Amino acid sequence: MKPGIRAAFFDLGGTLFDNIQIPKLHLPVLREAALRLGVDESMSFIGPRYIKATRQANETFKDREFYMHSDLFYETYRIFAQKAGAEANDEFLDWIYHAQRERMITGLELRVGCKETLTELRARGLNLSI
Repeated sequence: MKPGIRAAFFDLGGTLFDNIQIPKLHLPVLREAALRLGVDESMSFIGPRYIKATRQANETFKDREFYMHSDLFYETYRIFAQKAGAEANDEFLDWIYHAQRERMITGLELRVGCKETLTELRARGLNLSI
């Protein structure tokens, strides 16, 4: 490593795993969310509303100097419920946040060579962050 390089930062999505997996992992939770909200759980109903909610929440957060990803996700789920014609209470928001998080942690597959690369960078003394 060049002198002076002490850390490497990674964007999780698309870098350490393939983003193509995400919609497949989200769908069961979104369908359950729709049922809990008492709205149509068909993909043709929830899909466009979730995409719009994601875009709206991202637009709201994009110019902030910093934020917690959990806040972005909670806002996305709140907007999703609103766009589906329902209101998300704290219990619902906590449930969907944790359900989605669990699906991502247990369902995403790392890219080939990812662990080896991270292990090698760590062995070279770099601090790693995602």
